[in-house]
Amino acid sequence: MDAKIIQRARLQDIKVSEELTRFNKFTGHGVRKAGKSDSYRFEYVLFYPEEMPSTRLIVILCGSPNKTSLREMDEIIGSVSYHDDH
Repeated sequence: MDAKIIQRARLQDIKVSEELTRFNKFTGHGVRKAGKSDSYRFEYVLFYPEEMPSTRLIVILCGSPNKTSLREMDEIIGSVSYHDDH
């Protein structure tokens, strides 16, 4: 999935990259990366939560987000919950 995001967004010059073991209220594994596409900055998080097997959370931000938009994004992600109907 990571390679698909890079290819589809035509990301280049990826400078920020970190492994994630926790994302918001979720534990699991993932990656956070940032790069450029046509001189626009993109940042994305690809995360596989342990609480939701075979599910992934993908967040893509375009441009240089300010603190307010990052806080709003955290609130949205924080409101995600998982309900096993099986």
